[in-house]
Amino acid sequence: MNFYEQELSTDVIIRQIGELELTHQSALLLNEIIDISLPLQSILLKFLEEIDTDKIDICGIATTDKDIDEEIRVGHFGTDLFHGLYII
Repeated sequence: MNFYEQELSTDVIIRQIGELELTHQSALLLNEIIDISLPLQSILLKFLEEIDTDKIDICGIATTDKDIDEEIRVGHFGTDLFHGLYII
């Protein structure tokens, strides 16, 4: 996801920027976040936790028209992702 450097010789270093690093100072819109399946929610949370905030500055926006508290209560939305999104 992030950049890596490869040293080809003592004089040449190639730096490749990953797709996530290209989004620096951008916005990430997660539309209808409630509709994401629970397995995908855990993958998304892990992805968000692994972002290196020293290199990448992203504004995250999650939207839904449903009652989040009710969706958490019935088990359609994980509290871990809810708190993860709130913190991030």
